[in-house]
Amino acid sequence: FPVTIDKRVWLDTSVNYKLVLKTGAGVEVWTADPVYGAGIPSDVANVKSYGAVGDGVTDDTAAIQAAINSGAGSVFFPKGTYLVRDATNIQGAVVLQTVSNQVLFGEGDASVIKLGAHSTTTHYVFRTHSTDNVKLRDLKIDGNKSEQTGSGDEFSHCIHIRNSLNVTIENCVLVDSIGDGIDVYATSDTGTQNIQIIGNRFNNNTRQGISVVRGLNVRIIGNDIANTSGSSPGAGIDVEADSSTWANDNLVISGNTIRGNYWGVMLFSTAPARKITVTGNTFKGNRAADVFVRAQNVTISNNVIDLDGKTATYAGIDVDSSRQVAITGNTIAGSYGAQERGGIRISRNVVGVSIVGNTIENTNSAGIWVYPYSAGTGGTGPARYRDWE
Repeated sequence: FPVTIDKRVWLDTSVNYKLVLKTGAGVEVWTADPVYGAGIPSDVANVKSYGAVGDGVTDDTAAIQAAINSGAGSVFFPKGTYLVRDATNIQGAVVLQTVSNQVLFGEGDASVIKLGAHSTTTHYVFRTHSTDNVKLRDLKIDGNKSEQTGSGDEFSHCIHIRNSLNVTIENCVLVDSIGDGIDVYATSDTGTQNIQIIGNRFNNNTRQGISVVRGLNVRIIGNDIANTSGSSPGAGIDVEADSSTWANDNLVISGNTIRGNYWGVMLFSTAPARKITVTGNTFKGNRAADVFVRAQNVTISNNVIDLDGKTATYAGIDVDSSRQVAITGNTIAGSYGAQERGGIRISRNVVGVSIVGNTIENTNSAGIWVYPYSAGTGGTGPARYRDWE
């Protein structure tokens, strides 16, 4: 019967192995003996073959970049901690620059790329800039923020994706950045497309877990995004265009666990986004809104939101100055916390909202709160509501 192993495994060519297949109950059903190691294929560049040491002390930047620049289809990081710093031969304060048509991969948490101490305000551990068909998987990227003395949280990330097509970040761990875990950016509406951020773990990043400034067909699926804090806005995921003319189109945020951040998901853009979907996520312990919307053409569906831990006066789903927002099938539960402001709150100037089939219980205030700002009470003028369901 077929057996699928979803990761490459290379065995030492000097050793003979025995392969045993057992059922979940421990019953042996198949044996191969001996099994001979084939070694790493020739199309894979092992960073240690290019001089990387991986001892957490030696500067491995040049060796890793040489492996990336080798033209190999894949670059392999064996177990180890690879210290990297700003490279003078790479534009700006980028540490490692990817190339097109390449996979960079390691052995999970045991393959650590760690940023050395910096005083600069800009540094990206990996930058994918104008490079297409790139994949990073099974790596741990450590921003090492305790040793960073620069103040550039807006331009200092574990991974920065800019003007690139078909980029996948999968099964990685991204921690301790003084900026973002991953930042997605483009200089045109079609400059960055088909980005997949799948099954990663984010923890203790300073500004955001993930920022999407501008992108087309971005998929953020099945990640665990936790404990973002230290500088504003401190979101698990922040979708926030730098300009009112910039759009984030066909963006999907699905199946993630988003917990312990200041904001959960922020959708903050006046640009005419064609479609943003937030569905099937679990939110817990975020201190402001779990989903904050100031955007257009948004669907928020089938999420589970636990209101515990609120320290700011926001609801689980908080909608303000938005158009065409559908809120359906969500489960929202509170604990009568002093700061939370209900399950769903609709503030000023919301046009075309649908709130259907949600379950809301045990909130501090209303399950659904329509909050009519007016002049002189902290708003910007009379509230405007049209086309509601």
